[in-house]
Amino acid sequence: MNSQLSRYNSIDWSRLAEPQEDQYDTDVTLELAASTTSPARPALYVRTPVGNATAAFDGHVAVRHVYGTLPGFDAMLTNHHCTDAPGDHPNIGKAAEHIRTWPVAFTQCQRLLEAIHPVHYPELPLESDEIYRGSLSHSYEHLFGTLWATIYCPIGLAESIVHEMAHQKLRVLGASFESATNIVGNDPSELYVSPVIKDRLRPMTAVLHAQYSFVYVTALDVHMLAAEHNPLRREVLGQVLQSNLSRIEEGYATIQEHFKPAEHGEEFLDGFSSWIERTISSAKGLLARGSPVKAG
Repeated sequence: MNSQLSRYNSIDWSRLAEPQEDQYDTDVTLELAASTTSPARPALYVRTPVGNATAAFDGHVAVRHVYGTLPGFDAMLTNHHCTDAPGDHPNIGKAAEHIRTWPVAFTQCQRLLEAIHPVHYPELPLESDEIYRGSLSHSYEHLFGTLWATIYCPIGLAESIVHEMAHQKLRVLGASFESATNIVGNDPSELYVSPVIKDRLRPMTAVLHAQYSFVYVTALDVHMLAAEHNPLRREVLGQVLQSNLSRIEEGYATIQEHFKPAEHGEEFLDGFSSWIERTISSAKGLLARGSPVKAG
């Protein structure tokens, strides 16, 4: 325990929220995943090689049905009216190319993700002229480095990949959805409005997860919009960015008012707040320079 506390105390927590150019946050996340555990992640992380699997992100991330033997996964797919999708579908590569517009996050995906489990929602064809149709996704704390996501929309899939990577990263840093050790000091019985789930109040750990994952998504939206030259695609991406911008503005207000730091929470939040504010500023500036954008 003393060695684990010493490890946490040696970390610069102010540099962990935002993806760093020197990959400092990635290095710390991987080191903690390989050397610490949690109630929901009882085993130390050991990366599974890509092997002979189809791969994305320049060959670094396997695309395979990694959850095929996970108890209850088939039932979960059935509940979402989904099935396994082909691992070699071009939408997966297109999603990775969207993330490449944000080079730091692209490198982080190569290092923090080991496998993407592709899923199909049969009511939506894999090929479509629609620019944006969203995505469904999820990841599991005990299976660090993995996620499942629908692949019918390359932009939505790109968002889902960074969204789930953010959840995985935050869990390893000591913030599960319902409990926290290093960052959040709020009592789990204290409930607040989430920027994403609106049908019930959530503990601060869940609010932080929602905010953190959608700041990743919004930052990606900023990079994708900045790199896009097609007017119609810019209009659609602008609408997506506006919607996610509204989410993170609301979430930031809740965190500013109600967040109570644990031992390393204040330092983490300082860095996170700076990133949130710069992301909001970049998004608003980009939207202001473009054509009028409808919220939605």
